[in-house]
Amino acid sequence: VNLVRSEPSFSPSRGCVWEVTLQVYNTGEAEVRNVNLHLELVDTESAAVRDSMDIFAGTIPGGESMIVKAELDGDCINEYLLRATPVLL
Repeated sequence: VNLVRSEPSFSPSRGCVWEVTLQVYNTGEAEVRNVNLHLELVDTESAAVRDSMDIFAGTIPGGESMIVKAELDGDCINEYLLRATPVLL
């Protein structure tokens, strides 16, 4: 899993959210089914998890990748890191 983009965005209806774009790779030769990602937005100062979510990515053919986008709740003035863990069900 590679982080392609991560930046804060503000909207009047939702407040501040962190928009993240990830690229998920299947480095094997066979397709992988039921790929899920567990995401955690972690405050760099306190190490507290600000928001988390699970995303269903689906099937990734062997040797290919896919782009996954998500919005996580965060404060626009804080610094965060993103933990992304692939999970196969």
